[in-house]
Amino acid sequence: MGGDHSVTKIIKVQVISHPALLTYLKQRCLCLEVAHLYLKEVHYQRFGSAQTYFTLGWPNGDGFDTRNAYFKGFVGTGKTISTINVEGNENVLIFEGVMDFLSFVNYQTHLPKDEGILILHSTALRRQAVKYLQNKNIKKIKLYLDNDEAGEASKEFFKKSLPGIEQSDCSDIYAGHKDFNEWFVAIKKGHLS
Repeated sequence: MGGDHSVTKIIKVQVISHPALLTYLKQRCLCLEVAHLYLKEVHYQRFGSAQTYFTLGWPNGDGFDTRNAYFKGFVGTGKTISTINVEGNENVLIFEGVMDFLSFVNYQTHLPKDEGILILHSTALRRQAVKYLQNKNIKKIKLYLDNDEAGEASKEFFKKSLPGIEQSDCSDIYAGHKDFNEWFVAIKKGHLS
């Protein structure tokens, strides 16, 4: 199940505590300490339904970019890019999704102080990302995009749209894997050295 569910009503937002969500974080090899810094547990309903659902949510726009074992999508309205520490930094790391960013923080064991972060949440928001970056004093971007058709198209889009900014394609780090999280999980589970 996926897609943008703007026809939802957020019921409550709380600290992550549901056992199924804790298990999901463990399956994705993400430590709870890092998850608590960036994610919430979001309970919501689809309009016209009394059923309540729960998911991990990254605050975004007037809603949440959400994930659980069965759902990947957006709950609420106003989906947009997310940025962390971009102001004042000349270098920006660009991630396609939340799980890749969280895997990066878990892998590095810290958030880089001299680099900003931009999370697309969807390659469909790459135009918004370019517009945002054009208004900053950015010298270099490092792209942590998926190893798929949309990721490749986005790399080309950034190259053409931001010609004055040095760009590094970091997907070689996780070559042979769909994305940073899939590679990170393989390392943590001992499938890679």
